Amino acid sequence: MKTGPGSHKCICKAGFRGDRVHCTEIDACADHPCDAKATCSKTTPGNFACKCINGFEGNGRKCTAVNLCSKKPCGQHATCTMTGPATYKCSCNRGFRGDGQKCTEINSCKERPCPAKSRCMRTGPGRHRCKCDFGHHWSRAVKGCVGINVCKPRRGVARFCDAKAKCESTGPGTANCACKKGYEGDGKKCTPVNSCKSNPCGKGEACTSTGAGTHKCACAKNHRRSATDKKTCDPINRCADAKAAKKKLCGSNGTCGFSGPGKYKCTCKPGYKRVAAEGKTKSGKPRSKCVEIKGCDANPCSRWAKCTNLPLGKFSCKCFDKFSGDGVRCTVQPGFKPLMVGGKMQIVPMIKGDAHDDQLSVIEAMLGKFAAEGEQPVAVQAAAASGEKPVNAEDRSHLEAVRRRINKLESTTAAMAKQASAETEALKALQAKSKAETEKLLKMFEAKTDAVLDVAIDATHEALTHTPHAEGQHIPPNSQPAPEQAIKN
Repeated sequence: MKTGPGSHKCICKAGFRGDRVHCTEIDACADHPCDAKATCSKTTPGNFACKCINGFEGNGRKCTAVNLCSKKPCGQHATCTMTGPATYKCSCNRGFRGDGQKCTEINSCKERPCPAKSRCMRTGPGRHRCKCDFGHHWSRAVKGCVGINVCKPRRGVARFCDAKAKCESTGPGTANCACKKGYEGDGKKCTPVNSCKSNPCGKGEACTSTGAGTHKCACAKNHRRSATDKKTCDPINRCADAKAAKKKLCGSNGTCGFSGPGKYKCTCKPGYKRVAAEGKTKSGKPRSKCVEIKGCDANPCSRWAKCTNLPLGKFSCKCFDKFSGDGVRCTVQPGFKPLMVGGKMQIVPMIKGDAHDDQLSVIEAMLGKFAAEGEQPVAVQAAAASGEKPVNAEDRSHLEAVRRRINKLESTTAAMAKQASAETEALKALQAKSKAETEKLLKMFEAKTDAVLDVAIDATHEALTHTPHAEGQHIPPNSQPAPEQAIKN
């Protein structure tokens, strides 16, 4: 290579190397550039090529063994095992036999049969399990199946029959179960017999179970053994017992009645009633007693009569002197009248001569007195009807005071009536005013509505009048539709 005027430089060619005077070819394979499972070959000076040997694959620089099992060369139920580069072996899976290309399932129940009294159960390819027949179990001693005696207790196994039943073996795994005496059931389950269910006891007796199929009879509560029949019990009659003992459960004014075994009920005799008494009974209930009914306690007679109590709660009424009637209703006899004197009611004779209005004032006063005490004074009305006047005039001031009180009440009532009338008239005036205002508002609304409609009709008519028509048509002015029709169209 020329480097300048009269000078040069020597350089080895590609693929060669040396000292510029002598150049030798480069051995590229000498540095082992290829994989151990590959061969290196020279292609041109200084260049090489790598190639994987048989059974391996790759680019030469990296080679891996060929796995033919990835192509699934074996048959169904077989396993492919790699034996070397590009070599394999097919083997049938467990429970199968064959050459690896064709595998058939092994029938282990046929090749290795189970012992007697058992049956073979396949659990998978080439696998099985022997299960003893019903009523048999596996015995390690004989290495086979032997019959089970279910009547013989076995650890960890539930009883075939109930503990209260008799077991009788009828073959391997079977037996008859029967409940023992005093028990009932199917033998698999036995329960104590309740002999009381059959009502074995006598009349008035109570049955108590004492065990399986046994019982005891005794007199029921509030019963005692019969004196004539020892197999029965009679209800206790406390009334009869008290009478025999000469005792009175209900007192001298009450009657004792049987209401159930050991129970009684007291009823008061006619003319007596039951009232509360002091203390409580043994059961904690309040005591009571019978006392005589006094008819006069209810105040059945007139206030102008005397009430007298009679036996059996009855009574009699008799009007006082100067009164007549049946005692329940008494009126002042003619010629007499009741009068308040010094705060007490007295019956005084009546005479003629005084004005009738004075007589009415007396009646009014008496009416007020009797109304306050709760009874209508019939006698006063009878005295007024006779037109007679009381003899004693010293009570006139008292009667005048009563009359003034009545007049005051009348004036107060009249004032209240006048006020109510005025309020009624004011309410009527208010209603009339409200009605007038309502009519005024309605008229204003109607007027505004008519004005709005007139404006709308005029606008519509004007729009129809100036609307352009198609060529060759003419609508005379008098043939225009009415404003109402224009609005509708």
